[in-house]
Amino acid sequence: MGVLLAVLLMIHVSRAAANWVVGGGWTWPPARDLLGSTLAVLRGDATAGLAAAPIGHAGEGLLLTFVVIGQLVWVTVAIWAAVMWWTRRGPGAIAGTASVAQAREVLGRRRLREDAKVIRPDLYGKKGVQR
Repeated sequence: MGVLLAVLLMIHVSRAAANWVVGGGWTWPPARDLLGSTLAVLRGDATAGLAAAPIGHAGEGLLLTFVVIGQLVWVTVAIWAAVMWWTRRGPGAIAGTASVAQAREVLGRRRLREDAKVIRPDLYGKKGVQR
């Protein structure tokens, strides 16, 4: 339902942006006409469902261009948000790793130096020499 609502609203946002670009002002249909005017907007009618049709309104080509671009924008943002959520909260997310400043604050510099072989065996291995 959320995806369908986003598609529906982006169609009307795109129509409003197209009408605004040509000088017709930011137009939005009343709530009762929102769903009913969607198909007319997709057919190229930039004034469908508006209480008062703007004097200047977008042509069919410009309107459909804005609708396609608007849909691409929201899909791109939705995919980006999903990827950001997946990397931060998904099963592969790194959790419980402290930054250098946090580790130094909690453990102290002396303890970090003493336990360097355990904390970072890749850097301070058996020889205790940093690579």
